[in-house]
Amino acid sequence: MNRPMYTSSLFKSCSQISTDIRCTNCGVNIVRIIYKQCSLCHQFNLCEECEAYPYDELELRAREIHITFHHDQPSINSQYMKSVSARQAMNEDTQRFDRKFHAIMREDKIQNDIDMSIVMGKLKKLRNEPDQQQQQQQENMKEKLCSMIIDYHMRAFDRKINILNLDGGGIRGYMPIRILEELIIKEYLPGRIPSNVNPEEFIRAQLKFTNKFDYFAGTSTGGLIAFCLATNYNILDLKDIYRRASYYFNRNLLGPVFCSKYNPSRIHEKIDEIINRIELTNGKKLTAENATLLDIHNYLNPNAMISDKFLNSAIVRHGNLLEFVDDEEMSSPKDNEITFRHVKREKVLLITAYNATKDIITIFNTSYAKHWPYRIADVLKATMAAPTYFPPQKISKGIIINNQFIPNTIPPEIFIDGGIFANDPELIALWAVRMQWKKLVNYRIFSIGTGTYNTPMTSTDSDGYFGWLLKNGLLINTLMQATSSLTEVISSNIAKLNNIKRIKFNYTLTRAMSLDDADFVKRFDNEWDDLKNGEDFLALSSFYETYICE
Repeated sequence: MNRPMYTSSLFKSCSQISTDIRCTNCGVNIVRIIYKQCSLCHQFNLCEECEAYPYDELELRAREIHITFHHDQPSINSQYMKSVSARQAMNEDTQRFDRKFHAIMREDKIQNDIDMSIVMGKLKKLRNEPDQQQQQQQENMKEKLCSMIIDYHMRAFDRKINILNLDGGGIRGYMPIRILEELIIKEYLPGRIPSNVNPEEFIRAQLKFTNKFDYFAGTSTGGLIAFCLATNYNILDLKDIYRRASYYFNRNLLGPVFCSKYNPSRIHEKIDEIINRIELTNGKKLTAENATLLDIHNYLNPNAMISDKFLNSAIVRHGNLLEFVDDEEMSSPKDNEITFRHVKREKVLLITAYNATKDIITIFNTSYAKHWPYRIADVLKATMAAPTYFPPQKISKGIIINNQFIPNTIPPEIFIDGGIFANDPELIALWAVRMQWKKLVNYRIFSIGTGTYNTPMTSTDSDGYFGWLLKNGLLINTLMQATSSLTEVISSNIAKLNNIKRIKFNYTLTRAMSLDDADFVKRFDNEWDDLKNGEDFLALSSFYETYICE
């Protein structure tokens, strides 16, 4: 029985439910309890984000598909989109299951874990509901399905994804730079010492190192380093930021009580300088003013560059249903349905930031079409906007016209440092791989921290504004360390699975050091000669040689 939708002046539904119903416009799984559906055909569905658009502004392909569901209807518009309950999805599972199973049998191949669940469901049904009259036919079916499952797992065994993960940590970002410098020289310039390596030699060696990775993930200062590695900017040049902290971290007179502690203009100028030197293989020179995440996608994937000519079709393929494949032959979407988007394996940059306007986490992803309209300069400045240390960053989407970034008319959104939810973005990277591959993979996680720290709080400390804000950055340090601790507990346990090889390189600091403690650089340099001969660095080097380079 149909029930009226409950409305309230105070409460609005935000419950979520797992269904197989997908948005016909963007392809994303609809997870809200209430969503929009065509009241005539009951086959055209819209997610919460897409339902906000006028019908005529939805994807042309989606509207063309919708027309095929209507034979005599002269025109379709927004008035036919009515709210429905997701309860109906649970009542249609059997019908959808049969359609998907027949599609898998036509392909004669399990493509991903969704297909696998369908096949396993069929096997369970054959086992629990045997038909004596069709016994031989069912046995043949089970044999075929088992063969497909074995083939699926064999392909998964050969599928290796390497992840380079870099933590946030303010000035302690100096630590992963020194570690990576030592490792790159050891692996690709053996016998040399850093002081005798010229920049040209190092950048060639650095490129050999980064070519081994599929994903680059970073938060805050780690986001900047990850970006530099992904775009082959000499990371040794970044050491200047940390060694000249008093210059780049320009103190505001009234900070952090009445404004941010530091003026970000100098670090922002450095970010712009790093972006301005990038040139794509097609000759396009990037600038901080105009370079978008689509440009970075094209830099990372020169053999799969997306030009304006093919932008619309690429946007459809690089949506929420993006699925990376290694197969030489890929299935094409059917003419009359929205299916998974199959894209050849790509290199991906992931950078975290928190959208304070919408109160939602954001994992900027260079292979996700929804993020292409953002400027990379804004993203890098946002991920480094640690509360109380730097001001929030305004970000607007836009379009490129004649190589000029034109922001849209919607008011900009406010972003802050991704460290408040993922100072260690390792779980973010695992999630991204899982969502974009949608199948079994062998993870290789190469993660470098910035030193675990502790700003102890005692019973005598003030628990008011001044106590939290002024005592060595107690508030932000505590928040970021808490997220890192959560990641470490979960990651260290899931790494016990056979398909995950992981190293988390880090040191515990023996005394509290805030994110902006300039003494960190001096202390690390003084002790690095001893540290690099320790078991931690030797294990890091062995892991790289054994699992990343295999």
